[in-house]
Amino acid sequence: MFRDYKCKIFSVRFKRITNLFSLLILGGVISQCSPVDKEITMKINWGSLPDVPPATNQQKQKGLAGALAGVSSESLLVAGGSNFPDAPPWNEGTKTYYDDIFFFNLKENKGPWEVAKTKLPAPMAYSACVSLNDEVICIGGENHDGLLSKVLKLKLNKTDVEVSALTDLPVAMSNGGAATIGSMVYVAGGAGAEGNLASFYCADFSKDKVEWKELPALPGPVSNAVVAAQWDGTENCIYVLGGRNRTGELTTFFSSVWKYSPSKNEWQTDGQISSDGETPLTLAAGTGAAVGKNYIVLLGGDKGALFNKTEEFINATATAETPEQKQEIINQKIKHLESHPGFSKQVFLYNTVTGECFEKEKLPFPAQVTTLAVKFGNKIYVPNGEIRPGVRTPGVNYAEISVVNPN
Repeated sequence: MFRDYKCKIFSVRFKRITNLFSLLILGGVISQCSPVDKEITMKINWGSLPDVPPATNQQKQKGLAGALAGVSSESLLVAGGSNFPDAPPWNEGTKTYYDDIFFFNLKENKGPWEVAKTKLPAPMAYSACVSLNDEVICIGGENHDGLLSKVLKLKLNKTDVEVSALTDLPVAMSNGGAATIGSMVYVAGGAGAEGNLASFYCADFSKDKVEWKELPALPGPVSNAVVAAQWDGTENCIYVLGGRNRTGELTTFFSSVWKYSPSKNEWQTDGQISSDGETPLTLAAGTGAAVGKNYIVLLGGDKGALFNKTEEFINATATAETPEQKQEIINQKIKHLESHPGFSKQVFLYNTVTGECFEKEKLPFPAQVTTLAVKFGNKIYVPNGEIRPGVRTPGVNYAEISVVNPN
């Protein structure tokens, strides 16, 4: 039922040891942040859980993009999501949203998946989600009626899931990102009604009533970025890595890493996604999570070139002068989409103290995009998602990560 992939060990070598010592001394945190070592060993064990079961009234689960996901009562919750059950979108397939909630016991680490009796208030997908206080907080999203500003709380109670509504986010959005520092939940960017957003909000979930506060805007509008909280050598900060934004005929994909410092209440460009520590590499719609004391791991994503090629076909179709020309361009677009090789399987490691990023690994399975990374213990679970345009997977893969300091 379970698959275990080959364990791999790699080393992270720091190029800026002198600068790192200076940073630690100035910040007065040598005792709190130990990565002054010349070498750190990281071990990844790849594996998978059983596939998510079919949705209500369906015989087969074709996989879900944008499913809501998190951990409650030591179980992985996967809810909602969308797919094309009848045909691909370029063959007039209908995008369908779901309201089912599934859960899997991670403590026992064995199946089967259970289906909650309770459903989401409405079919939905592409919410920003965090796990906090043994609950899954789901922010925004979309469905057949458009963008959502709703905020839901999912909590597993023995054999069913309790669903309750919290204070709406001030803006409707989908494909945004969220992360937590203590009891604070931060929500960054997303796709809004008139384009991508640069908005940034927070709320203290230790309060009896959730109240959203607007914070300084991101350096620019962005959706489909990896958002994570991690230590920067001085404090826990919010990081926004990669993402994309469309302002013209083609979508711009980002390599940037932005950092929000709570003590300064401001954003700054902290680094860039790179495979060699120097050359920028654009990436969006992948997944990622904080690992170790000062790292963020990125698990695959869309580099943008093939996405832009699809946009070029769409733009050319709109300006075709004859029906014959239009149909020929459509045929080329369909061939392009059906021969899509899948998304980048590169695994990157970003150091939040040095600002360095390197490629460290290749995924041993197709990269999953437009989904979430859910961390539980030292494992990062990636449920479902797209593996090619219009094609989802019902699979749930994970990376079991350990960082060893060789002192």
